[in-house]
Amino acid sequence: MKNLYQIMISIVFIITLTACGAPKKEEVAVTLPKAEICAQVKHLIAQHKDNFNKIKRKRIITPIMDIWETDYQLVGKSCQIWRWSDGKQAYMCSLTMPNKQAAIEKHTKAVKFSKQCLGNKWSVRNIESKNKGAFRTIFSQPVKQTVASVHRVKTTGLFDGEWTIYYFIGDPDKSL
Repeated sequence: MKNLYQIMISIVFIITLTACGAPKKEEVAVTLPKAEICAQVKHLIAQHKDNFNKIKRKRIITPIMDIWETDYQLVGKSCQIWRWSDGKQAYMCSLTMPNKQAAIEKHTKAVKFSKQCLGNKWSVRNIESKNKGAFRTIFSQPVKQTVASVHRVKTTGLFDGEWTIYYFIGDPDKSL
């Protein structure tokens, strides 16, 4: 539990650091065919075993972790690759939603799409946090180290009603 708390604190720190450190880029909604998005998801899952080396761009070093920008954007323009102090790496995207209902709708659509894309070989597990309604859906396969997950988290801070959706590909123990 302490480790999960440390990870959550690290994530909040990194998001704050990256949000404050650079001017906010305008997010452009890009509509790709579902087959192309699915191919990208599968490519990202395959890239995990090689630490996403083929899709890393500019490296940002922080006190807690290293972050790489990537041109590989599944959600808006907010996807990055994170490396923790233990060397494990993950592909992470985030999207801010104006309220809980919008976050639930986006989470539901992302889970439905992921189920269709990944197929029956992937098991699905839902975990609801008792802490402010956070919810995550984790896709995994037996004997595989890579998971894909969709998270819905109430954003704390300046805009109290906002929620954030995270799309994660990486090791199960780093999945928020």
